[in-house]
Amino acid sequence: MSTIVVVGGGIGGLATALFLAPRGHLVTILDRDPAEVPADAAAAWSAWPRKGVPQFRHIHLFNARGRNLLRDEAPGVLAALRAAGAGEIRLGEVDDDDLVRLTCRRTTYEMVLRRAVLSDPTVRFVGSTQVVGLLVKGRRVAGVRTAAGVDVPADVVVDASGRRSQVATWLTAAGLRPPACDEHAEATVSYTRWYRLRSEPAAALLRADLGYAVGVVAPADDGMFCVTFGCLAADPVMAMVRRNTAFDAAVAAIPALAEWTTPDRATVESDARTMADRSNRLVRLVVDGEPVAGGLVLLGDSAVCTNPGYGRGVGLALVHARALAEVLATVGDDPAVLTPAFEACTRAELEPWYHAAVASDRVRSAISARVVAGEAWASIGAAGDDPAVRFARGAPHAAERDPVVRRALHRAFQLLDPPSTYWGNPEIGARVEEVWRELEGHAPPPAGPDHAAMGRLLAASG
Repeated sequence: MSTIVVVGGGIGGLATALFLAPRGHLVTILDRDPAEVPADAAAAWSAWPRKGVPQFRHIHLFNARGRNLLRDEAPGVLAALRAAGAGEIRLGEVDDDDLVRLTCRRTTYEMVLRRAVLSDPTVRFVGSTQVVGLLVKGRRVAGVRTAAGVDVPADVVVDASGRRSQVATWLTAAGLRPPACDEHAEATVSYTRWYRLRSEPAAALLRADLGYAVGVVAPADDGMFCVTFGCLAADPVMAMVRRNTAFDAAVAAIPALAEWTTPDRATVESDARTMADRSNRLVRLVVDGEPVAGGLVLLGDSAVCTNPGYGRGVGLALVHARALAEVLATVGDDPAVLTPAFEACTRAELEPWYHAAVASDRVRSAISARVVAGEAWASIGAAGDDPAVRFARGAPHAAERDPVVRRALHRAFQLLDPPSTYWGNPEIGARVEEVWRELEGHAPPPAGPDHAAMGRLLAASG
């Protein structure tokens, strides 16, 4: 049995407690926000103060691998999510219970997960507490220090504080080497507005590609759904959708989105919201073959964060937390062994998704930049173009027409198979190429106005 201190009470921190506490570990979670749990999903959405989680009320996609981990490891949590209104979308055959994703707001998901964790008497959740440093003995991390000057000792410290992790600062202040960091600050942004359907079931997940932006309808719980635009941060046209009137005008101009948001079908539940940090970041505690400190592990977004537009963060946090439980069961909490053993697990399970996100973002941003610069949509991905661009243009159409491509796409995007089974897979590439050649010259047009027309429309929206 180990004493575990977790920095951060978001999904990664809660998942750590969910998987470690039943295995006999004593877990203390320290979070900067209050510890109280809202009474229900409505209160969680309207009034839960989670300033430490800037993406708390933005779009979230809960992939199949994370859902399956709950099904197999914590079925009570999955049942509680369903009882709270979370839905499910089957992406494969009717009898394929692996290829199923959850539909839910982040607020509801975290509320249910926190309740489940707090029901375990071996878990202690301490809110309104900011960690400001590490307790270090030699090159071993032996606990943390809070802003109130309280020292909290531990056999293992888990940094699950996410994208804003201060672990590099803490290590340097303790006289230790900082971790290695690889970061690709993607020049993209997302704009989201929330709606509630008046009577019918939640919308199906759909995607509308404009070339210069992608619009998504994402169902959640309790009849809620959001519309989100992902686009280049430097695009002055799409920057206008930060205004509610412009957001409404953009949605109305795209038929696939407009049909869900008409006043007779849905009510507007929020203003337009902006999420600017869509970067990909990889942090390693093992540098030049040696851990910078023992007894410390990075979990979830603290170790690997990917562009949230792919919806991988929650699933990867669950995978990572479950892996930590396995590593502790295998090697114990010896600080000299645990940290490098868990880093090896991170390299195997999470790093491939980081590299996939960097590559995908590079291609998507290049396509968007070409469209913003005035290049015709039909010419992008044409014969002789960059093979990665050509694949990106052809793959959605191939997935509609070829069940092999469709299944490979779903299984990769749902984290069930490694990214290499889809991107860079010779068979999938050949199938996409075959469909794209057949469509060349008469491929479906963009889902809405071209960039210039959208600019005029939004400028006139007031």
